[in-house]
Amino acid sequence: ASAFVPRTTQALTSTADGDVVVWDEQGMSAQMGTRATDRRAVKVMRLHGAAIHHLSCMGDFVVTGAADGLVRFFDSMLRMCAWFEEVDAGPVGCVSFATKGQQRPQAGLQMHRLAAPDFMVSTLTGKLLSVSSESFNSSDPDNPSGAELLLEAPACAITDVAAHPLRPELLLLDADSGQLLRWDLASRRCLVQGQLGQDLKAVRLALARDGAFVVVGCGAGQLLVLKGDTLEQVVVLKNTRQPITRISVSSNGRYIAAADGAGQVLLYGFLPYKGTFFKWDRVGKFRAHQKEVVGLHFGEAPSGQTRLFSLGADRRLLEYNLAAADAANAGLAALAVLDVVAPSGAGTPCSMCFAPPMPYYSHASMDTLLLVADDAFKIKAYNPDAKSASATYLGPTFGGPITKLLPFRSVTDGGAWLAYSTAEQVVGLIVWPLDGDPQHSMGVIAHPGEVRGLALSFDGRKLVTLGEHGILNIWDVDTAALGPQPNMQASFGSTSSASVAAHSKWSHLVRDPALLEELRDYFCYAQLLAQPLDT
Repeated sequence: ASAFVPRTTQALTSTADGDVVVWDEQGMSAQMGTRATDRRAVKVMRLHGAAIHHLSCMGDFVVTGAADGLVRFFDSMLRMCAWFEEVDAGPVGCVSFATKGQQRPQAGLQMHRLAAPDFMVSTLTGKLLSVSSESFNSSDPDNPSGAELLLEAPACAITDVAAHPLRPELLLLDADSGQLLRWDLASRRCLVQGQLGQDLKAVRLALARDGAFVVVGCGAGQLLVLKGDTLEQVVVLKNTRQPITRISVSSNGRYIAAADGAGQVLLYGFLPYKGTFFKWDRVGKFRAHQKEVVGLHFGEAPSGQTRLFSLGADRRLLEYNLAAADAANAGLAALAVLDVVAPSGAGTPCSMCFAPPMPYYSHASMDTLLLVADDAFKIKAYNPDAKSASATYLGPTFGGPITKLLPFRSVTDGGAWLAYSTAEQVVGLIVWPLDGDPQHSMGVIAHPGEVRGLALSFDGRKLVTLGEHGILNIWDVDTAALGPQPNMQASFGSTSSASVAAHSKWSHLVRDPALLEELRDYFCYAQLLAQPLDT
């Protein structure tokens, strides 16, 4: 950092060693080809014992903030006039003064007392503090530093994020430092910090439905099971050398499913061991997909049965036999596959989730529905039991194909909604049930680059997005802005042209009913031709 010294011709530049370089005009000693006003280094002075990150001027003072956590005030001759050495909040990154609307705020010494505006200090450990300059003149025994903590943010480069299912808390994962943080959303404070180890390169994170335990996937294939409250390690599971790409935990907390970079699906269960106690053990491993696994989810059928599905970019959808997993302790050493299907359509799948439950009066209320988003901006409601798509809808077309879908229930209106994110920049909401109306979806540019994580708070009021360089954004969710939800029966129960026109904006764009009917017939015909069927 550099700054001009008030009321002098000098300028200062800070260094990583805690020194400042003093520059001054050459004057009469200017060499040939240079001007008298050109500045040259005249001396180097040590002001701190660590790197100086902040250097500025306030009134008659030169203010410095350094990596040693100290804020110091110097006069124009670099003589120390005031110091704040009890802040103790970590390396100082920046200092900002309260100008109160003044273009040139004054600061100086009056009767050997510091007279300067109050200031804010931000640290490299993610803290923001308000410091009273008067605390230098008269120290408060209860708060000798005069600093008040306003905000504490994660200082690490976050690589994945997950929301607690029952409390307003987040779990933040840092692969570089090997830290796992339990973060309070309300107070913006770190509650518990766990150390996983830098050599593990943790990359993925998932929580149990009741928050009792946390599962962390690592770049070398390990799965760490930790206690949800204390983040203490329970067990380490490793049955692959490939990096873990996806993790899912069953609703009853008995099973953990993981996918690795080679397209394999691994299943672990909390199983009885020698008839005396339960422990986490491998059920099996299956080479499920030839390409990347884009979806791995546990879900509950309307009948209450827990089911596990995986979807790959190779357009293969697999369901696994969880009933056989209970027999793993009896000698079953493989992960049994119940069914393999290929969802129809020409697009490449990008994400998958279980559809929110339908109301009891809907004809699809007892069907298990999977929502599959592809790179053609379509979302299919797929019935794995019937091995067919119940319906195909136009998805959001903002920013790119959907890479993550999260169903949630809004406490504002009690309805079900879908949150989504794309590979870059855009996150948004979709009204459930789907009807393909562009007015029933929205998107915002949440990050300037890649979107690496998406999570929802337990009450659906906050949407958490993770971008590059560990940038974490928290959004308020207002579902009322998208208007009333579509009629359930119209979305899944009727296919006539009249209902399509009644619940679509196309009827306002195409005034001729015959033309609208012809366009609809052409669309259906194109869908048939896109399928590998003799139509």
